[in-house]
Formats: sequence, structure tokens, C-alpha cells
Amino acid sequence: MLRSRCIRAHTHHYLCSVWRGTHEIASKLGFAIAGQSIDYSSAYSPISLDLEALIFIPHGRTPSNEKLIFQSHEESSNSKLLPTSLAETAEGAEVFLAQYSDRLTHQPTDFIFLRSPLERTAETAEIYLEVMRGRIPTAPNIQIDSGLLEIDHTSWHGQTVSDIQDNEERALAMSYRAGSFLAAPSDGESNLDLLLRCNTWLQSIQKKYPQKVVCVFGHGTFQNGIETLLCSYGATPPATIFTREAGQSHLKRGYPHAVFPPFHTLRSFNNTT
Repeated sequence: MLRSRCIRAHTHHYLCSVWRGTHEIASKLGFAIAGQSIDYSSAYSPISLDLEALIFIPHGRTPSNEKLIFQSHEESSNSKLLPTSLAETAEGAEVFLAQYSDRLTHQPTDFIFLRSPLERTAETAEIYLEVMRGRIPTAPNIQIDSGLLEIDHTSWHGQTVSDIQDNEERALAMSYRAGSFLAAPSDGESNLDLLLRCNTWLQSIQKKYPQKVVCVFGHGTFQNGIETLLCSYGATPPATIFTREAGQSHLKRGYPHAVFPPFHTLRSFNNTT
């Protein structure tokens, strides 16, 4: 019992230290820290992009998604798409083409296609390309953008919360799964760290792709960060956007989500929102 209390006290002390170190980041991004979560501050102003649209396609489901296994940027068998997810992703491609096939045929230069360097996004993109082939004259070129890498859980890689042996690290992992924006592996990223990366990425595409329809084969948590920064769901709290509670997440893996402009054709893409 005493050891358990000491661990909780140590973890609380660590998280308080993190809070002091990240308060400046939160303020810079326009958020206010509320306990282990964040919310929009009164001064928050969504980023305005000079894009026609920004569409995120979260990769198909993997064993890690199903079992809540933490991942770093290493590849593993747990990061491969599940066989059952292949057909779902093909359905997502059909939804995308229903809206954009004519324009892809006649105005292909209006589009930019990007993906993360990780293999699960390549698998997802290839399913979309297979559906596109024969339906449009030329399948798009998909560029790799290292700025799209998913949150990095480093030393927690390949483990669930219960698998983590170190008591302090396991307590942090539990806090992360409970919705903390501050908790992270001692050598990895928190959700707030990820939001800072997402902000940097948004600034970069603003300069590169003005007035384009930018389509991204990416990752769920990274997408949540983008949605939070762009207020894609209005005043919905960040904790709700990031949630992975069963039946609560708006993410539909393998399907397109229009995240900018806010609410732009959102329900025609994803009727679960």
C-alpha cells in the first residue's frame, strides 16, 4: 500500500513538472490546461488555411488499434492492416470517388495526395489507388510527408498498459489512456506535444499548397490534433475529439473525413459524426 502511494505521489509530481513545462506550449497554441486535459482558451482563434479543402483518411484498422497497443515509429506485425479492414477501406475509397471522380478526371492538378512514411498508410493508400485505377484516367501520385508521423510512444511500443513493467511508466500510460494530454513515455510524446507538431505541419502546407484539395492518408491521433486546431467540429472539447472510448470516437478508419473548412461536406463523408 505504501509503495502504491509513493508511486502515485511520484507520478503526480512528474505530471505537475510536465504541466509547468507545457503550460507555455498550451498558451502558444491557444489552449488552457485543465487538470490533465486541455480546452480552448478565450483567446483561441482557429487556424485559417488558404486551401480549398483538407481531407484526412485515417489508415485501416490494425491489431494495435483493436488491442490498444502502444506504437512508436517502428514497423511491426501489429501495425499491418487487418484483413477485415481491407474491404472497409475499399468502401471508403468508393465514398471518396463518389464525390471527386469527375474532378479527378478533368482537373487532376487541383489535388495533392500525401501520406505518412509508415507502412499502414501506404497499405491504405494502395487500396484507394486500386479502386481508382480504371475509374479515372491517371491514378494520383502520393507523396510521402514525414511531418505526418503519428504520435511516438517510443519505449511503450508493442505493449498495452498492463504489459508495461515499470510502475511509474505504467501509471503514466494509464493516465494517457484515461485522456491525459500531458502524460507520455519518459522518452516519447504527449498529446500536447503532438498538437505542437500538428500546428507546425499546418503552417507548412499553407505555404506549399494554396487553393488545393489536400488529401492525406494518415493516422488517427494526428488527425485528431488537426481537427482540434482547425475546430473541425466547432466547439467540441479536445478531449471528446481525441477519445478512444468504445462507441465514442467519430473516426471511421479507411474513410475520408473533410476536416477543413469546418463542417465542409462532413456528413456526406462520414455519417457517424
